[in-house]
Amino acid sequence: MAFLAQNDATAKVFKDAGISEKDTKTALLEMRKGNRVTDATSDQTFNALEKYAINLNASAESAN
Repeated sequence: MAFLAQNDATAKVFKDAGISEKDTKTALLEMRKGNRVTDATSDQTFNALEKYAINLNASAESAN
């Protein structure tokens, strides 16, 4: 979330879309349901790509 506190192009895109640091933190806390990331592999537990997004790489590979 630190990227939202910066004054760079990425932060501007998010801010222009109405995405605030507070809203992002709230969404992450809700998604994690109180679980914390405590090591480098904790994020794998969430399987974020498969649970919450469309894997465009897999879609492109299966189209070939």
